[in-house]
Amino acid sequence: MAACASLAWLACSDDENPVDGGGPPPPGLVDPIWEYGRSQGAAITGGYVYRGPSLPALVGKYIYGDYSSRHVWALSYDGTNATNEFLADAPNLVSAFGVAEDGELFLCGYSTQSPTKLRGFSQAGSVYTFTDPFPNLTFDKPIDLKNAGDGSNRLFVLEQEGRIRVFDNDASEDTVITFLDLTGVVTGSGELGLLGLAFHPDYQSNGFFYVYYTIGISAPFRNVLSRFQVSAGDPNAADPNSEKVLLDLSDREANHNGGGLLFGPDGYLYVSTGDEGGGGDPYNNAQNRAVLFGKILRLDVDQNVNTGPYYGIPPDNPLVDNSDGHREEIFAWGFRNPWRISYDVPTSRLWVADVGQDRFEEIDVVEIGKNYGWDCREGQHPYRDSSPICP
Repeated sequence: MAACASLAWLACSDDENPVDGGGPPPPGLVDPIWEYGRSQGAAITGGYVYRGPSLPALVGKYIYGDYSSRHVWALSYDGTNATNEFLADAPNLVSAFGVAEDGELFLCGYSTQSPTKLRGFSQAGSVYTFTDPFPNLTFDKPIDLKNAGDGSNRLFVLEQEGRIRVFDNDASEDTVITFLDLTGVVTGSGELGLLGLAFHPDYQSNGFFYVYYTIGISAPFRNVLSRFQVSAGDPNAADPNSEKVLLDLSDREANHNGGGLLFGPDGYLYVSTGDEGGGGDPYNNAQNRAVLFGKILRLDVDQNVNTGPYYGIPPDNPLVDNSDGHREEIFAWGFRNPWRISYDVPTSRLWVADVGQDRFEEIDVVEIGKNYGWDCREGQHPYRDSSPICP
């Protein structure tokens, strides 16, 4: 199987001769609401349903891109049918999207060669272009952007090598502060690094935030979900000694690490995990509900706040009290590398962009207890037809 030499959620052509064909999914599997093939890109970057104030024509549409082709699109979805609209090509590789507290959307441009900028959007008629909303700021390998939801209007940028950087959401801002530095712990290369960030809904009062990162330069790697707390005396500095580890997964491969984090309106923490990597899910993780790889997890972080494992299981998680050895943290399964996830409150939809194997990139609207097909299917097409793990 071929190894991926570049930023992994990208263009990993580690194909294992998938089955040709199409047609409806077998009973028990859910197909994506949208897919695209290699003529349009090689690594989907999930985004957000636009709810910002600046671009009324995009309100209610899911804005997403492709890391390698740099295409950015707007997807309309009414619950049954989806239509796609090309917007523009980004100036740099597209590693993530993020929103400010007012819902305005930004794009993280990525390069391994030099610092890059965050980008905004503007519209003139039917033409969309990218803006430079923070002309005095650049970032090193930015791969996510979040706001704290605390009314401060600050933006937090994850840099792959292990830093969270914070600054005021102001076009004249010329200073970026390091909020948390994990470069002494994190391995930040290829698909490895500081991959995810989410702020607790009560962050303004408890100061809790959650990160997802990788450790190790050779197998076994570790995928870690941890809670940190802001320092008592400085809102722009986290307490590096406050770490509480919720999950620490031993990983045999360097790629497909997922890392999307968000809090839903239910107050629970959602976590996207990759299938552990390698080509074609060689460990059959995505369909195996006894492991946490290749899943969307849902955790109640308001249980066991002061004692390990620092989370509990939501009572309505689909595998609660099962007798089959299935992990109760699982919300949905059948994912390859769900690189970015988001939740649109007005429509109550959880959006997941899952990076494809070698032919199709996909967008899923994820519901509780559903199986989204990998590695039985890639996009809306069969991938395996002879494995005992597939329906």
